[in-house]
Amino acid sequence: TISMREKAASYIMPPQSIEVWGTPASGKEQFLGRISPGQPTALRSRRTMYFDIPLSPQKYREIRIKVNPVNPLPAWHPGKGTSGWVFVDEVVFN
Repeated sequence: TISMREKAASYIMPPQSIEVWGTPASGKEQFLGRISPGQPTALRSRRTMYFDIPLSPQKYREIRIKVNPVNPLPAWHPGKGTSGWVFVDEVVFN
């Protein structure tokens, strides 16, 4: 689970996509999953969002998380055409 903030007026948007890669205890790095969160269609109040990326239960030596920001910001946004920001505040493994 990845916890993120959204405050579109400050260019802080949900990511375009989140990818998870992992290296098993013995082996090479593998692609484990991807999600593409929904995007707002207008400015809205600040919020915290949680995104779950299911992983198969096994031991990993390394986990790599790639978070891709919205680029460019949509036409309705005051900063349209520029890149958004992504703020991650917590990553939880269960």
